[in-house]
Amino acid sequence: MDTSRDVPDILIVGAGIFGVSTAYHLAQQLERPSQIVLLDRAAPPSTPAASTDINKIIRADYTNPLYVALGFETIEQWKSLPFFREAQVYHPSGWIALEEKDSDVPALIRKNFRDYGRADVIEEWSEEKVRHAWGGLLEKTDCSPFGSYYYNSSAGWADAGKALQLMAQEAIKLGVRYEVGEARRIVRDEKGVSGVKTADGTIYHARKVLLATGAWTSQLMSSVEDDLDLPGPDRVEQQVSAAGVTVSHFQLSSEEKTRYSQLPVFVYGGEGGLYPGPAWTS
Repeated sequence: MDTSRDVPDILIVGAGIFGVSTAYHLAQQLERPSQIVLLDRAAPPSTPAASTDINKIIRADYTNPLYVALGFETIEQWKSLPFFREAQVYHPSGWIALEEKDSDVPALIRKNFRDYGRADVIEEWSEEKVRHAWGGLLEKTDCSPFGSYYYNSSAGWADAGKALQLMAQEAIKLGVRYEVGEARRIVRDEKGVSGVKTADGTIYHARKVLLATGAWTSQLMSSVEDDLDLPGPDRVEQQVSAAGVTVSHFQLSSEEKTRYSQLPVFVYGGEGGLYPGPAWTS
């Protein structure tokens, strides 16, 4: 990038859902969306991003009231944004949750829904109703670890990779510049952070740099932390941690697709869940 030319206002590093959505919303607010640069190692949808997947669960079922509010706000966006609605990437299937005995999570979730004024979306179910619903698909489920059950009609799932690609395309239409390159090092000058350097040696400068780099944040920050001789407790890896879950994909037969397409998102307590995908509903 020619640093003698107009330096972009904002450089967003990472084009997962945090980076892409930030670029999209900033582009709607700023007078010059072309002054936003979105940098990622891959074209949209960025395959290394955690948010690129065949599905992600959309819900407001959280013990944190802030997340409940954000969840319901997000659900409205999934329903109303034209490019999501037209592509039918959001599927309001609802979900059925089986909850462990002696857990305080169910009570906290219900309280948060009541406080937010959306207790209407939760239906208390019995074990018998769970077993007989959806043509008896869960009839043989081991319910011994669970003490309560509820159905939430406001939950659902989204075709995550497609949604990420659509939002990135919309941001680009608004004027955001999408650049492909693998960020390797944060660049500093006498005034502070001024950009990032990629694996091929290109330096992307900007007046403000936003890292939306997920699990790679610590690696990217380490050079700056070394330069500043930050003590261990002040380094980013001591303040945030990356986590993950194991996901298995199942290829269903035509008969299985017909049967299981009735089932919403199925949450088997803290042990995992069964999540629909595009092939499930086709």
